Amino acid sequence: MTIRDFVLLSGIALLATIVSVLVCSALRVPRLPLALIAESVFCVCFLLGYRRMARTRGWRTLADRFAPVSGTAILAAVVCAAYIVGMHYLLFRLLAPLGIPRASASTGFSSSARDQLLAVVPVAVLLAPFVEELIFRGMLIDWLRQWVSKWAAAALSSLLFALAHANYFHGGVLAVVRFTDTLLLGIGASIFAIRCGSLRPSFIVHAAYNLLVAALILQG
Repeated sequence: MTIRDFVLLSGIALLATIVSVLVCSALRVPRLPLALIAESVFCVCFLLGYRRMARTRGWRTLADRFAPVSGTAILAAVVCAAYIVGMHYLLFRLLAPLGIPRASASTGFSSSARDQLLAVVPVAVLLAPFVEELIFRGMLIDWLRQWVSKWAAAALSSLLFALAHANYFHGGVLAVVRFTDTLLLGIGASIFAIRCGSLRPSFIVHAAYNLLVAALILQG
């Protein structure tokens, strides 16, 4: 895979996303459904484009990239996600007297928006993590390994993963904690992807993390 292939694949998915946003905006679709539609369109188009390019360019198929792994690896992935979320929860319990809301630090949602989470969960827990693992732990690491060692590639992809998820240059403590959480998630997922030779456990780490964060918000 070349960077040109990735730009082409991402560009087509992004173009479809922009069209969907324009159509939804014209139809006055509310902000949250619009965001979910946009993310879903990008993810689906990216996956369809990847499948097509995998056939024509000899890339690893999705089934190969997300090949089955042992039950032990899956369990370890869930434990890893629970550990990161647990550390986040304990930290914000300690910071609670300072008036810092733990939920919004990780997701941008406050507990008052918990009714919206039920609509967000399918995309945030299944579709988005699947595509992000394909991009960051699959395609990006493969490309970086042409130039650096596998662990350097894992570190760089984890850093880019964390930076891609929000603007961390404002927000004080919240920004630092969110960046650290996402960086740890990326590192953990990268280790599983490299050690297991499959993106399935890294997807489980990512999906379980998002699900556990959503559960914390739902409980308030």
